Amino acid sequence: MKLKYIYRALLLVALMGGVTACDEDKPFEEPDPNAGQIGEESKGGNIGNIDVQLFDTIIHSWAGDLRADDYSQDVAGTNNKFYWEANTFTKEKEFNIAFNGDAVSVSPSSPWVMANGANVIVSLTDGMSFIVSGKSDNGSLKFVGDSKFKLTLDNLELTSQTGPAINNQSKKGMFLHLADGTANRLADMQGYDDLANEQRKACLFSEGHILMSGSGLLEVAGRNNHAIATDGYMRVRSGVTLAVTEAANNAIHVKGDVDDNIGFYMGGGLIYAYVDSPGGRAIKTDLHIEVEGGQLLLNTKGGAVYDTEDGDLSSAACIKADGNVTIKSGKHTLKSGGGGGKGINATGTLNIQGGETTVITTGGTSTLKELNISSSPKAVKVDGNVTIEGGALNVLASAESDGSEGMDCASSLTINDGAVYIYAYDDAVNVTKNLTVNAGKLYAYSVNNDGIDVTENFVADTCLILASSENVGESAIDVAPEIGNFTVRGATIIAYGGPLKQMPVSGNSQPSFVYSGLTASQGYNLALLDEEGTPLFTYCLPRAIENMTLLVSEPRLSIGQQYTLSLGGIVTEQSDYWYGWGKGGIWDDGEDLPAFTLSEPVTVIGQ
Repeated sequence: MKLKYIYRALLLVALMGGVTACDEDKPFEEPDPNAGQIGEESKGGNIGNIDVQLFDTIIHSWAGDLRADDYSQDVAGTNNKFYWEANTFTKEKEFNIAFNGDAVSVSPSSPWVMANGANVIVSLTDGMSFIVSGKSDNGSLKFVGDSKFKLTLDNLELTSQTGPAINNQSKKGMFLHLADGTANRLADMQGYDDLANEQRKACLFSEGHILMSGSGLLEVAGRNNHAIATDGYMRVRSGVTLAVTEAANNAIHVKGDVDDNIGFYMGGGLIYAYVDSPGGRAIKTDLHIEVEGGQLLLNTKGGAVYDTEDGDLSSAACIKADGNVTIKSGKHTLKSGGGGGKGINATGTLNIQGGETTVITTGGTSTLKELNISSSPKAVKVDGNVTIEGGALNVLASAESDGSEGMDCASSLTINDGAVYIYAYDDAVNVTKNLTVNAGKLYAYSVNNDGIDVTENFVADTCLILASSENVGESAIDVAPEIGNFTVRGATIIAYGGPLKQMPVSGNSQPSFVYSGLTASQGYNLALLDEEGTPLFTYCLPRAIENMTLLVSEPRLSIGQQYTLSLGGIVTEQSDYWYGWGKGGIWDDGEDLPAFTLSEPVTVIGQ
């Protein structure tokens, strides 16, 4: 067969790169011998050449040079729960606290602000605010009482040797403001002193809510437990730059507020987090996570660890919510390594409305042999429904490991708009219930399993779906027979791999065809031509195919019309292009396969 080498097609393939609760001690319980035990990660490298991507998968080490660029978008609201501007913090109750080595000065002096060396304790009353500056390698700042307050950091560098650098024991809100243009740094050390009846779970700890504002920078190193923790909720406003450079456990740990139904909220800004600890999370909340905009750069590297309370392995994750995750806008990169790592892990729902979110896992499966339990890497793992309304979602599960899946949805997945690109070693898309694609685009590529695996119903409406699977016993689109239906109406589908377990149902509003026994090399263009030789579409093959099954459905197909598949040609003047697929255009110099006529709602050609 004459198949030509097409430079543009191979360049695309090269770029695609193989396209690849409150922590309380429980002294009366018997210790679990497996608690804290780290699972053993399966061996195996990454698939293909994943260093070169059509989207950026790199999170660079923190060098202090990144800043949020959206401060101009920050607008103060009128809710005094969320905005310090809506509260009364008077000059009469404003205090300047300046650290200088082992000493500290307080102006004006007050019996409410007491210092012992460089360790300051503030007794709160209503309306107080504080401007804190200077440097100490042996200092701390603690707030007690029952009042909310404003705390402005003005080029503060504070390291505590005995506990949190900043410790808010008030259950009311702490308005943490980063003065414009400042760089602030907090750190703690391992081995806190024991204090009765006082939780101190982080370098920056608050019993009440944390509400961050301003256009300065805050760097936090949490060497004892979490870097930042609150028993309330946490809100970050536009302009804030927050960098967690170390975390012995979680970078940001939020219990949340059940009454307000808020966990972690990001209105904008930039958050960087690097976590290299067993089971560590970049952002963890017992409630919901909502991201309105800004930029997340989250990188976790720790392996899975045995969780005594859950009786299972707990894996590292960039985002872990015991509730819902909503991403409305912004540009975010989430990268999780280590055994069983997760990019997004939600026990509730996931809703993506816009922006661009890239999620990568690089680790293999983690197994604890003593208990015969394991944790597999999942770039996106959601127990509830997943809904995608717009924007771009890029997913890469790169390890050569069984269970290394791109999207694992334990309920139903609905795509109403947007562009979803998923590349995985195991299933690219695994949906326990229904998959409905009403609009938008979905690319699903599996190296070693199904491209799309749906247990119940699969409906493809006005959309584009490109799916590919390993060709021995796996399907590009696997809809469980005798359980669900496979319905196509107004959609373009190009899917190839092993034999289909279920064909599209005969009641579809557009015809489809299945072409068996197709063989071609990676990087060649495939075109579907009408009777005049005009391409309905072309597709650059991202993998070599040998004796594969090709499923094609296209709104312009008609029963009784003749069509031709052509391979290896050159296409020009296309009106659209996405991950190898192009609409229309002019086709030249291809090798035509025998023409065929559609005679059924699903016409089968070949063996």
